[in-house]
Amino acid sequence: MKQALKIITLSMAIIIIVFVLHTNAATVNIRVEITGTAGTCVFGTVANLGATWYSHDNQVLSGIFAGTMASDWKTWRCYDSNGIASWNASMVMIADLENQTNTALTISRTWVSYSNYPVHQQAGSGSCTSIGWSSLSPNDWKYIGSSSQMIFQKYSSTWEVCRVQTTGLYLKVELPGGTNPGVYSGTIIITAPSF
Repeated sequence: MKQALKIITLSMAIIIIVFVLHTNAATVNIRVEITGTAGTCVFGTVANLGATWYSHDNQVLSGIFAGTMASDWKTWRCYDSNGIASWNASMVMIADLENQTNTALTISRTWVSYSNYPVHQQAGSGSCTSIGWSSLSPNDWKYIGSSSQMIFQKYSSTWEVCRVQTTGLYLKVELPGGTNPGVYSGTIIITAPSF
């Protein structure tokens, strides 16, 4: 009986030792950091609308912004890889189009408009884009005028990453009947977001 009691006591001691060994757990803290990178934007920078004959009737000239071509054919895009909470890209016409020979002759900037293929979120960590008042198709013309017009906009939580883009953006100038002959030019300022 003593022998059996020693075996039971020894067995309980082994069980207690094993239990103690398994309940002493270590805590490991894991830290991972993902560093954001500066965002980038790609915009078309040239809009050569061509030539037309003098006319007493109203005329329209339009064409696509050129001057840059991304490898995936998305000529207008902003990629926020730094997770900024909100930003926008916009454009504004700073003055009327001027005749390059006689600057007293102008075409009002109120006759200048833009359109684009739908702007969409290409990549991202959530629904982080909101497009306010932008064009929805190449036939959905929006006047640029003297007030800033948003092309792209992001409104999200901090650290959400996204890329918004459109395949192309078009420019249109409506020429009032009787517009004097000559070469007219003007400037559109595109404001990119600060990433």
